[in-house]
Amino acid sequence: MKKLLSIVMLAFAVTGLAACSSKDANGIPNKLQDKYTGYSENPGDTLAFSEGGSTLIFDKKNNVIKNKSAGEKIEFTVVPEDSLNSEDKGAFNKHKSEYGKDYFIITTDKKYRKDGSNYTYVVSLSNGGKEIKIDELENAGTADDYLFHFTGKAE
Repeated sequence: MKKLLSIVMLAFAVTGLAACSSKDANGIPNKLQDKYTGYSENPGDTLAFSEGGSTLIFDKKNNVIKNKSAGEKIEFTVVPEDSLNSEDKGAFNKHKSEYGKDYFIITTDKKYRKDGSNYTYVVSLSNGGKEIKIDELENAGTADDYLFHFTGKAE
């Protein structure tokens, strides 16, 4: 009886830990909500990342972000932190303390290229996923004042 009870408890613990996993198989935090409304002073590299106020809708299954306000959408690719080129890694490390523990890195291209020819963003969540920041990483020739920085709240 003790053996059966310990097996049941072990199975329950493993199931509980799996359910509490902080990120999905693609590396996106489970706390990411479906929709955020917020603001950015500057546009990003795509019409989906427009300046001004907007509502961003995340389709995690298909890796798509839709800007409801602008009527635009963009596919994204999750970039593992250890795959960043040295320039992006340096820009990421410069602000890493601001991202907290629930973040993921994306590019709006089909594939991340280490030559630096694509745009890279850090999506960070706070307050249990109720707040979001999307920060474009600095790239050669772009001052921080001109980068896309979206801040929003879940709807």
